[in-house]
Amino acid sequence: QTMHITKSWALSLAALSLTATHALSTSTPKKVVVTGAGGQTGQALFRKLLTYPDEFTPIGFVRTPESKQSLLDSGIPSGSIAVVDVTDGPAVKAFLTSSPVDAFCICTSGKPAPTGVMTEEGKPVFG
Repeated sequence: QTMHITKSWALSLAALSLTATHALSTSTPKKVVVTGAGGQTGQALFRKLLTYPDEFTPIGFVRTPESKQSLLDSGIPSGSIAVVDVTDGPAVKAFLTSSPVDAFCICTSGKPAPTGVMTEEGKPVFG
């Protein structure tokens, strides 16, 4: 028989795995960044982790203020969302330096496309 893995099953397994790992390590909620929290997969995991407040303090990374607003409009607390573009290394580093985390779940699935603009250093700007 072929086993079909659904997104819901995979997300439940991911949350269960994080829960089991956490239960073995400490009683303090783990701070977990979920990238792509405004997208389909990232948002599903982000919302799942929010249902376990005793185990996790999830922080959803979104690229734009519009994505943040959409999550806020759906009832997500403001303190749980950060506008951080994962393609901006210094911005990610700055966030992690100011607010260390226990885990980082990469759920960013879209590919940033070059805008045709180059930085002074000759690197492409993605949008």
